[in-house]
Amino acid sequence: MTKRIESFDFIRAVCAIGIIVYHYYCHSNSHIKLWYEFANGSFGSGIVTTFFVLSGAVLYYNYQSITNMKEFFYKRWKSIFPAFYFAFFYFYIQNVLDMGSVFYSEHFWQSLVGLDGYLAYRNANYYILGEWFLGAIVLLYILYPVLLWAFNKSELLTTAAIVCLYIWTLYTDFFVIDSFRNLISCLLSFEVGMLLMKHLHIMQRKYFFCVAIISFFLICLFQYPFGNNIGNHLFGILFFCILYRGGELIMKVKRVNSCIKAISKISFEIFLLQHLIVIAVLEFKNPVTTWRSLILILITILMTLIAAQGLHIIVSAFLSGRPYQLFEKYLYKVLIKR
Repeated sequence: MTKRIESFDFIRAVCAIGIIVYHYYCHSNSHIKLWYEFANGSFGSGIVTTFFVLSGAVLYYNYQSITNMKEFFYKRWKSIFPAFYFAFFYFYIQNVLDMGSVFYSEHFWQSLVGLDGYLAYRNANYYILGEWFLGAIVLLYILYPVLLWAFNKSELLTTAAIVCLYIWTLYTDFFVIDSFRNLISCLLSFEVGMLLMKHLHIMQRKYFFCVAIISFFLICLFQYPFGNNIGNHLFGILFFCILYRGGELIMKVKRVNSCIKAISKISFEIFLLQHLIVIAVLEFKNPVTTWRSLILILITILMTLIAAQGLHIIVSAFLSGRPYQLFEKYLYKVLIKR
């Protein structure tokens, strides 16, 4: 059993709250948008990069080798899809009632596998909630065993290959999807998380922390000629390093620790629901003045936390219920442990 890294909880909580604020300002009429863009990209894309780095780091920390492939994929499915299905079908039923049709769009299978947001640029589908990066995470989880094999064989060659592919995506129109959302781009930040975990001793040195902070502010304040894609990646990677070290200190405060862990525990549910809640709040009230906007942000965050906690309770009750427990026991006996 691997030891819990509390900095991961801190990063999850900060990213979850950060993405709420970012999407609030995406739709806000406020005169001052405090958390929207930095000099070389957008805060939303930067946070997404941090989330990919975190996903790679957590997965590598827990799975530096995979002894049972079936169990690995089942646990990944369980961490994502029960919550996604409960939330999706709630809003899907609402849409069915509003539109008077069960089949009001196309490609329902894309929602069943969590790729509706990621593939929304290609075709109309039933994309309702969550963000595009949910589909990217699903694909990265599927690729992880192959990536881990290559990484364990030679992290240098694996990193070099991914970097070369990433640079190619910046200078080609081969892919229809935006270069930042390209799976290769997501794979880069994901693999950086693996590297940071493997060489954690370097990230924990004081000089590394100081360099990360200085570089982070330089990226945020001064524009450089390398474009938003690279800017978002640098922001996300540096932000992860800063939050990791900062979390080691902040999580030592007992009351803060409990609050952060509570938010971290429902971070996935927050990511699923936050955009819909933000839009609903701003459709009801969209103030222009800064102080009223700040008050509404706090209300929006509180509403999202309550909704996410409710979804988490429902999913936990379902997974711990006797029917699902019997199903899981049968699954392990017949498929996974065989």
